Amino acid sequence: MKYFQVNYYFEGTQWLLFEVWDDDESNSELIGKAEVKLSDIMRAPKKQFTCALVHKKHLRGTLQIKVDSVNVSEDAIDIHFNADLVSKKYFCCGFDNPYLLIERARLMNDEDVAEKLQAEKEAQALLNLNVPGRRRKNKKKSAQELEADIEKTVKNVDLVKDWVRIFKTDFIFNQHAGLNFDSIKMKLTDFCANNKTLPIRINAYSYENSGDHKLYGRVITSVREIEMGRTTLELISKRNKIMGHLYVEHFKVDMKPSLLNYLKHGWKLDCSMAIDFTLSNGPIFELKSKHRQDKQRKDHMNPYEKAIYEVGGVLQKFACKGQFTMYGFGGIPRYLSKETLTARDESELVRCWNLVGELDPDDSVLGEELKVDGTMGALGIYHRAVTNTTLAGPTYFSGILRRFLNSVLFGMETT
Repeated sequence: MKYFQVNYYFEGTQWLLFEVWDDDESNSELIGKAEVKLSDIMRAPKKQFTCALVHKKHLRGTLQIKVDSVNVSEDAIDIHFNADLVSKKYFCCGFDNPYLLIERARLMNDEDVAEKLQAEKEAQALLNLNVPGRRRKNKKKSAQELEADIEKTVKNVDLVKDWVRIFKTDFIFNQHAGLNFDSIKMKLTDFCANNKTLPIRINAYSYENSGDHKLYGRVITSVREIEMGRTTLELISKRNKIMGHLYVEHFKVDMKPSLLNYLKHGWKLDCSMAIDFTLSNGPIFELKSKHRQDKQRKDHMNPYEKAIYEVGGVLQKFACKGQFTMYGFGGIPRYLSKETLTARDESELVRCWNLVGELDPDDSVLGEELKVDGTMGALGIYHRAVTNTTLAGPTYFSGILRRFLNSVLFGMETT
């Protein structure tokens, strides 16, 4: 079994290609392949999809695909296990080569629960037919008692459908006590589907070259239980015997909020726009110029106006005070005096400048940038700049990136 995480977009068609290989040390052979739509897998009953593996138009087997929905999160988990196990050696025979196999549960959905309840109901009905007086007694139950029985049955249903393998440690050669496994670092989404109460099953095996790995024991826990202090876990064998203990030596969940998390909690963005005034855009009086100003067609926007209006309209809701910092690069502002032009190399002047104020003589100086109010303010300052800037070049992004970085550093120092 192999676990993959795929983003699902219901409005589009997403094809998936699966290939199954026989991988040997000396040679690898393709067993078969299957090409399916992700939407077909999502619509499959119980989210289990079976397809044929085909190679050179010959049926080579079947592939079973199980799908499960997870809540995506950037939070990461760091966990480190130690263990003491009961030896699997018999006198002088055998070895202890322990490793851990960690799995997370796939829970039953409403359809699975309903099917199981229906099966139990049918079994109970069959039992009632074979036991005299049972049907008559059940008929006397009130509706409230029947509802209570159903609720009790639902609560007692084992919601774990099956298990998904998520991680396997390297085995430790010929040792069963004082085991120190490597730390496990992975996203919380992969570890427990971002559900801290989801059952996690930890299996301890002894590695065998034959592939018949021997089970020491297993334990079921959850991220929530470990957070609450359950750091010593008993490994129970198939015969219900304690075959060792697993110790949580280190456990940490690194909270990594996403951009949406910040916005939901009221954080604001420092939004900036940079206008390209290089000559490759074409002179503003040409029809094909990306900076063309067509005053006769007020409803027509050039590409820069359209980008400012549409993107700025979205970002304005999240921008701090609804303001933008407007930069220009690749051109020469016409308000620059001859003294300024001769004082510095022209290639440096065209790197970056603030469209609202005068050219900053030193891009390395930290300071508060001048801003404009909203999308209409950004459009207004663009219109003023495009008619007062000589298109030049070349295209350098280093000045823009440096100004962005300086703006962030200044904000960190003043907050």
